[in-house]
Amino acid sequence: MSVPFTRKLKRIYDLLTRTSSTAADAAFLAALPDLDPALQAEALDRLIKRANREGLVPLVTRFDTFDGNLQRLILDRVEHLFEAVRVAASSEREADRMGCIKLIRASRNY
Repeated sequence: MSVPFTRKLKRIYDLLTRTSSTAADAAFLAALPDLDPALQAEALDRLIKRANREGLVPLVTRFDTFDGNLQRLILDRVEHLFEAVRVAASSEREADRMGCIKLIRASRNY
């Protein structure tokens, strides 16, 4: 379902972008897989603008679970994820480290 980026939706995105609550990062992350491509790009840019570890590290660790379009959007913005890659690479969780490796491999071929 394609949802236009209406004025009301922009206000919600703006509010989520400005808040200091990490719940906003969780909201953007939860929404990303289900948004149409234009809204995915907008939500991803907002998540990156917020620059919270809680929002960026899951982009790295869950990279391989996202569809191809969202993966491309992430790869287009990979230069903003260096700190998140470092954190994911040093995680105690093997799944987190594997997600990090998959992002690195994909970025080399991109």
